[in-house]
Amino acid sequence: MSLIYHTQAIVLKKQDFGEYNNLYVLYTRDLGKVPAVCRGSKKITSKLAGHLEPFAVCDAVLVKGKNFFQIIGTSHARTFNKILLNYQKILYASFCFEVTDNLIKEFEKDERAYNLLLTALEAIDKNDTNLSVISHSFAFQLIHFLGFTPQTHTCIRCNKDITKEGNSYCVYEGGIVCEICSPKVEKELIKICSDNINILRLLSEFKMPLIDSIKISEDIAGEFEYIVRSIIQYYVEKNLRTEKFFI
Repeated sequence: MSLIYHTQAIVLKKQDFGEYNNLYVLYTRDLGKVPAVCRGSKKITSKLAGHLEPFAVCDAVLVKGKNFFQIIGTSHARTFNKILLNYQKILYASFCFEVTDNLIKEFEKDERAYNLLLTALEAIDKNDTNLSVISHSFAFQLIHFLGFTPQTHTCIRCNKDITKEGNSYCVYEGGIVCEICSPKVEKELIKICSDNINILRLLSEFKMPLIDSIKISEDIAGEFEYIVRSIIQYYVEKNLRTEKFFI
């Protein structure tokens, strides 16, 4: 007898699966990321498909099949209506979904990561500014949850405290390189200001929530976002589809 699972879920991705079905990638609170088929979801008469739209949270009933979970029941939990009505919000929320889908492995439950994604959607939904910084803050904290924590307090080469300007970030070695050691590093370096070093530290230590209330200059925000996207690209080993919207 197959086990039946009741869980809260966010739809990360949807694709065609046969003539009448869809294959969904769900990020669930209790099972982690799971591929799940919804039979007959393309039919006008489908009662399940309406609750499986992007930018909404649903309560899903899943049963384990041979290759995929089957979605046998859904009910509405929450819709982020302001995201659905704003093109910019859709882009930033889609970036969060793509980062999650690429970094999270299937069937690995992580309630902290699930709650972080939910928090990011809430922040994008309620704010009209700072959306890019919010979405990139989410991405950086997700990276931290997964164990890829960069070294930001000391130089990754000489191990001395980082205390002044003139520092760089090395994606390949995972941390800050001081001004003295920078010429010795053969790999590509990204200049990083002291403000962004502090932001990375606060996000790593969770002394700062997703940045939806802190105002930073365009230059600082641009540098922060570029560093975060470079880190993501290094770990997923490809360019994200949504990245082109930030260039």
